[in-house]
Amino acid sequence: MKIAIIGYGPAAIGALDAMEWHVSLHREERPDVTVICAEKEDPYAPMFLIKYLTGELTLGQLSIRPKAGGYAFPFHALLGCRAVGILDREKKVVLEDGREIGFDKLLIANGATPILPPVKGLDMEGVFFLSRLHEAEKISRALPATREVVIVGAGAMGMEAAIALRRLGKGVTVVERLDQILPQTLSPHLAGYVQGRLEAQGMEFRLGAGVSEMTGKKRRTGVVTRSGEEIEGDMILLTAGVRPNTDLVKSSAIGTHHGIMVNDRMQTSIPDIYAAGDAAESRNAQGGYELVFNWYSAISQGWIAGCNMMGQTKDFLFCPMLSALKEIGFPVISIGRRSTEGGELLSRKEEKRGIFEEISVRNGFVESYQAIGVKEKAGLMYSMIKNRKKVDRLKKDLLTESFNATRLIS
Repeated sequence: MKIAIIGYGPAAIGALDAMEWHVSLHREERPDVTVICAEKEDPYAPMFLIKYLTGELTLGQLSIRPKAGGYAFPFHALLGCRAVGILDREKKVVLEDGREIGFDKLLIANGATPILPPVKGLDMEGVFFLSRLHEAEKISRALPATREVVIVGAGAMGMEAAIALRRLGKGVTVVERLDQILPQTLSPHLAGYVQGRLEAQGMEFRLGAGVSEMTGKKRRTGVVTRSGEEIEGDMILLTAGVRPNTDLVKSSAIGTHHGIMVNDRMQTSIPDIYAAGDAAESRNAQGGYELVFNWYSAISQGWIAGCNMMGQTKDFLFCPMLSALKEIGFPVISIGRRSTEGGELLSRKEEKRGIFEEISVRNGFVESYQAIGVKEKAGLMYSMIKNRKKVDRLKKDLLTESFNATRLIS
């Protein structure tokens, strides 16, 4: 059986590991696997690019290399080769150089692409992104000559970059079109507290102030906000979020919404074609569909896709959104998403200790958990949200410091 995988990130590695596991059980079944990746580098962990940028991790530590000694099946990696189309009826992947790669089963794991603000000149010198290894290396080369950084976007990636660059001694101004930092991560109240702590560390923020244009002719030297304020910077870092890479499937019959739609076995609308990772839109715990941009979801989806491509029937157990900021002296954790309607909000506030917790409970289940200054509960809350643990009789205890896993079975 010929299997093609588009992409070589965490989802692809999860699928390859699942195939290796299957072959170890059924040694007579050995797929012939071809990985197609536009990047020239071996697989790496994109979630740790900022630590690589700051020198906390080496390239070797960033890598997520395939199994030592190779796989127990024929394996081919086409690095630096971009897939530009899928012929779903003919079961072929079309490459940019005109070649066609045939398959019996296909996994689309080509990730996501940065969202670009609607301004001109984003391809000019002085403008940087941080979603790929070569982009992190470009930033690293520019840092010695950089004094002031303007970060466009105050989501999790933008704030992680802001914290890291401030620790390196750079002046940092964050511009965000919405009225708070971490808009997909924290409630306005908790976001305001985090912002105040970061301002005390020397960061500046311009909220509710999207970018209307960039300054500088041959090299970008700053941004102009929609209110007309000009902010100067030696480096402009764009971190306004990402969108799933779905352009590849537009000419095919593969169904899409925000991402590539998949069922619980990671199959697309075409049974022999699967999708996993940032490109996939999968079913969440409430029965709707959701994009989840994180490492844990990508690895898990890739594993489930790999198992099912090899004929093992396995269903994906939804991985809730997870975001954590750990490098600012006080942990900030967000798990799951709170619904805009209904539910009950449980909260704890001990401002003198820098401790805040907010737990959203809906229909008897924990839906989301947000915390500042608390890290001991993160694993337990993640498990409760992921596994849909009923908490009706535990609600009064969820916010206590002594709450732990033993309460779930008592």
